[in-house]
Amino acid sequence: MFKNRKGRPATVSVVIPLYNHASYIGEALRSVLQQTLPPIEIIVVDDGSQDDSLAIARSFAAQDPRVIVWSQPNQDAPQAINAGLHRATGEYVAILNSDDAYLPARLERCADAMARDPGAGCVATDLSFMDESGAEQQSAWHREALRFRAREPDAALALVNANFVMTTSNFFLRRCVLREVGHFSRLRYAHDLDFLIRLLLAGHRLAMLDEPLVRYRLHPTNTIKERHDRVRTEWAAVAAFLAHKAARGMYAGGTPWDA
Repeated sequence: MFKNRKGRPATVSVVIPLYNHASYIGEALRSVLQQTLPPIEIIVVDDGSQDDSLAIARSFAAQDPRVIVWSQPNQDAPQAINAGLHRATGEYVAILNSDDAYLPARLERCADAMARDPGAGCVATDLSFMDESGAEQQSAWHREALRFRAREPDAALALVNANFVMTTSNFFLRRCVLREVGHFSRLRYAHDLDFLIRLLLAGHRLAMLDEPLVRYRLHPTNTIKERHDRVRTEWAAVAAFLAHKAARGMYAGGTPWDA
């Protein structure tokens, strides 16, 4: 069994916010159940789905006691994630959106990175992209974002330029940082960027692994495609928050990377 840096078995909780993804939730759950580092629990928070998503998730729970499922009235993804985070008990918490999937070694690689770097509050990895049917896709936007990150030594500035972490499915967190950083804000489009900026402001490092260990699904109902003007408004609010902290001397820049 994989051990953490103190020699104890590493425990990982996986939180899956679920909303109207009956076509994808089965693949998402199977990708977690097939991990080389098995999670101790898989917490599925159904956010008021109106399709068969909840029934499919419950069918997995009936077969594996680690799968925990409950439903709540629709409150959007950040609130569903927060509900799962409050329930999680693992030393580490990973998030997987219900339309994405993990590669088999995802949890093991991320837990190993955490064990090697006690200053890391979050581990993220490279991604691969797929379409509605699971066929491989390319993202020119993401490639450009990674090129900027390679040139920019300041993690926060690189993220504000273009959020190369891309998705909360790419978050592998040390659960204890939530006490300091807090949970996800009620931003529909930029809650992931906002959380990462607050993590960096609190002095934690973002560890990056270049191996693509998350499969991100591109499809017409991706949240970020809903309203570009609102996405930019939320992004601007997060950027202004970072600038405000820097102006007050609460962020000196130069947050180091680790890989």
